[in-house]
Amino acid sequence: MAGLCARVPVAGVRRARAARLAGEFDLPDAGCWVVVRDAQAETLDQFWVDTVWSCADADSLARWPDLLVERIGKSLAEAATLEELARRWVRDTEDAGAFEAWIARLEGFRMHRRARLSCLAVAADPAFGAPLREAALLRAFTTRAADGRGFTPAEREAFVVEGEALLAALASHARAPGAAGALLQIGYLDGFDVPSRCAAGFARLERLSPTDAMRRHVAAMAAERDRWLANVRRAASQPSPGRAYFAMLLGDAEETARAYADDPRPERQAWVRDARARIAKRR
Repeated sequence: MAGLCARVPVAGVRRARAARLAGEFDLPDAGCWVVVRDAQAETLDQFWVDTVWSCADADSLARWPDLLVERIGKSLAEAATLEELARRWVRDTEDAGAFEAWIARLEGFRMHRRARLSCLAVAADPAFGAPLREAALLRAFTTRAADGRGFTPAEREAFVVEGEALLAALASHARAPGAAGALLQIGYLDGFDVPSRCAAGFARLERLSPTDAMRRHVAAMAAERDRWLANVRRAASQPSPGRAYFAMLLGDAEETARAYADDPRPERQAWVRDARARIAKRR
């Protein structure tokens, strides 16, 4: 680290200023982030420090300082800054490859909000061709799923409506599988009674777009759902503090209503409402 400090300026940021800088750099969550800039103050890289070591590598935590310096060294060797990629796109907005490179870098920096807004702006602009606008629309959807900021119950349901309409309209697009995966993970594999949520969602998709392309998406989503549910059922069969949560996912109305009745968080209260509605319907 001393060698790195001798080569380039290194500055730390106190917690009091962290919130303002988090907005400037579109950082998705709290934690310790590294932003690497060149001599012109343009962004070469930004990453969460814990991504430089791995639980799969028993020795990597002990080597964390060296790994961090190595990662920063690679960042300093990056040929193009984020700002330069944006300029290349602005210079030639007909170049879909330049747009993809810029958005991919934003996503790599976990600047998902900025990437989504940029994609939505392109998708809404009739000056661009349909292929680019369609790709941007699908990418905006998957980027929202990846940004780590979470969803309120209302936002999750809006995400489902948006995703189903988007997938129905663009089922044959090359980026549609990514949108289908995001819809499954964020829209269906969460909340009370996942098996029923998935079944209802798959049925809606096939009604909206009764095509071979959609049937392939639904089949892939169903296979992933089955793998996911197998893991949840395995976890639910073991004694653990999380058993109530797994019961909720599997649609146990009584356990959900009992376990989360006094939890004031909106998402938990949505689970309780759904569970109580299920109980009332059976009576």
